Amino acid sequence: MKVTLSALDTSESSFTPLVVIEFAQDVKEETKEWLKNRIIAKKKDGVRRLLTSGIVIQVFPLHDSEALKKLEDTWYTRFALKYQPIDSIRGYFGETIALYFGFLEYFTFALIPMAVIGLPYYLFVWEDYDKYVIFASFNLIWSTVILEVWKRGCANMTYRWG
Repeated sequence: MKVTLSALDTSESSFTPLVVIEFAQDVKEETKEWLKNRIIAKKKDGVRRLLTSGIVIQVFPLHDSEALKKLEDTWYTRFALKYQPIDSIRGYFGETIALYFGFLEYFTFALIPMAVIGLPYYLFVWEDYDKYVIFASFNLIWSTVILEVWKRGCANMTYRWG
């Protein structure tokens, strides 16, 4: 912080250089103390203020090693066609993250029939374009069904979790 002390210039005022230095030192110390008290006062409700102002959206505590290890043991596998422990994920990370992983799981399984039906269309080239129209219509209907079934599954999870 730069403070101009032109009003205390020793050639035009009755202050000696020592008084000017002491005055500047006092101003500096008082400013430091004021800033320190202000920072301490703001720290008490700093997180709450950041949340209400929208600067911070969510706050998460540090990880619990034991709970995370239990979740790792039930969730992380090299490769397995099994359902994810959505309720355990919810218990550790919260509803938003659990819904995200629930959607990923659902969408992955929902795309399997589309991939099986679409594979012949990818591998073989047909001159009959009516087959492509049929596949496009199936895509349209399937995507609508996927969306509606996900809405039901999402509502089921949110209702179950409160």
